[in-house]
Amino acid sequence: MRQFTITALLLLVVCFSGSHVARAQAIAEASKVRYLLDQSYQPQPVDDYDAKMTRVDWYLPTSVQDFPTLIWFHGGALREGDKADEIARIVARHFSENGVAVASVNYRMSPKVKYPTYLEDSARSLAYVLNKVEEFGGSRQKVFVSGHSAGGYVASMLACDPGYLKAVNLSPSDFAGFLPISGQMITHSTVRAERGLPETKPVIDEAAPAFHISPEVPPMLCIVGTKDLPARLEENLYFVASMKTIKNPNVSSLVVEGRDHTTIASKISQPNDTVAKAMLEFIQLHSP
Repeated sequence: MRQFTITALLLLVVCFSGSHVARAQAIAEASKVRYLLDQSYQPQPVDDYDAKMTRVDWYLPTSVQDFPTLIWFHGGALREGDKADEIARIVARHFSENGVAVASVNYRMSPKVKYPTYLEDSARSLAYVLNKVEEFGGSRQKVFVSGHSAGGYVASMLACDPGYLKAVNLSPSDFAGFLPISGQMITHSTVRAERGLPETKPVIDEAAPAFHISPEVPPMLCIVGTKDLPARLEENLYFVASMKTIKNPNVSSLVVEGRDHTTIASKISQPNDTVAKAMLEFIQLHSP
């Protein structure tokens, strides 16, 4: 297992070349963070692509015990993106430096796989993180799930459709809360495209978080900007309103004035950022 501390940073750079290490260095710089790169969460990969993609990067605070953990799913329309992309680095830096571990996850993507494989991968990653977090000094009762754009969709589906976590002997209630950022709450556009439907045709079926409205959905904060992609704000407001109509008190929204699809997440590391502050408050509120 590759385990590093900031004091070992120069040795790490000598021993391991490549952009991934450089990105990790940028996150860990000047902070008390321990990180583990490319840890596999797939016990039995079916092929090389599966083995390559089903991995997670850990960013672990070293000065906190029983810390909360934020599982992060990257965006990219379920077609592209990476666990060490720019927004993932921003999230990892900010939260790990504020006492919250980040487990940044990769998953297989379309068109190499199709729905629901990327959700099944993501469910396995949640099981892996939950089972490992105490070994690294965190609390199993303080594991949260988040992600941006396609990652927000993934987080929302795992919160709302219990079938994915049931397949790995878990339930959404095993997690302290979910914080999707700018996620699609209708059937994802890539799923629609895989089915031969126009990406612009709205659909709500079993592949949509909004299809799984339930009073059993655990604490959830849906974060979105007023200048997000067309209808993204409305999707999230519809989802939260639907939860309220069935008396689910756990689901709420944060609408941030002036933020677009990128800046809703990319400004998290800025001083006094509204999104970062709300996420940390949510984590504190729902941490036992």
